[in-house]
Amino acid sequence: MKCTLKSMMLLSMLILFSCSKDPYPGKVEIVEVTDVTHNSMVVKASISGTGEGAGLQVKGVCFDKTGMPEADRDHFEGTTPPGPLQEWFTGISGFEPDTRYIIRAYCETNVGMVYSDTMIIRTTPVEYMTDPRDGKEYEVKQYGNHLWMLRNLDHVTPGSLVFENKDSNGALFGRLYPYAEALSACPPGWRLPTDEEWKALEQFIGVLPEDLDKTAQRGSPYGGMMKEPGMRLWESSNALNSNNHSGFSIVPSGWYNNRTQKFSYPNFCAQFWANAGDSENSSTRSFYSHSDAIGRLTSKVNDYRLSVRCIK
Repeated sequence: MKCTLKSMMLLSMLILFSCSKDPYPGKVEIVEVTDVTHNSMVVKASISGTGEGAGLQVKGVCFDKTGMPEADRDHFEGTTPPGPLQEWFTGISGFEPDTRYIIRAYCETNVGMVYSDTMIIRTTPVEYMTDPRDGKEYEVKQYGNHLWMLRNLDHVTPGSLVFENKDSNGALFGRLYPYAEALSACPPGWRLPTDEEWKALEQFIGVLPEDLDKTAQRGSPYGGMMKEPGMRLWESSNALNSNNHSGFSIVPSGWYNNRTQKFSYPNFCAQFWANAGDSENSSTRSFYSHSDAIGRLTSKVNDYRLSVRCIK
């Protein structure tokens, strides 16, 4: 009898000890959704209550228009910022304007996949213009006194190129134009912005007046407010310094170097022409995956083919 009692007590202790070490997958929650635009948003999520050995692995946000979102379908992986490992941000892009999406955060652990409750988010509406020359549509938005295209120009000209020479990339990145063609590439009634018009846009978004005439990298953090968030097209370093708060939706189109005859830095940067008339130099604008600043650089107009945004 004593032996049996001892055995039962020992067994109970083993079960208790074993249970205390069992990993618990935890609870995933969407903390907040910010910077919702016509095509993107930023989701902050967290996981709490994980047991020892749960092991946090892949984290992110999945989405669907009608059904239950699943991580093995449409999803974006999140990035953990400096601080608690249990929190992450996910930049989501490529959405359709004025459209209802069901989203939920997820975290894959050693125990299994854990999901948050669902949340319904609607992207903002946007205006469009149609290029009468080829029928292509562009989202547009008013910034101060000017109407800007929210997508890189994708009109074919004799000297323009598209990344990897694949026409299908034009819808994502637009085309890269030699300066001489960029001056007249925009649709009727639209034009290539000057350096002053780029500065007016930057000031409208928030860049301080004393920074506008500086060269090299300036205007932080407002460059991040102009870039498409997350890692759909950008390199991973873009994930923590971009939110597209302005809706300007810059994508990493890279550039083409006429001297080396090679495409340079696709998925890492974007560079745009400014109208400098017949000058040999243009005050170009550049945006990089690792930075939330805006580059204002002097570039030789004959050396490169760059992206174009049109204004009116």
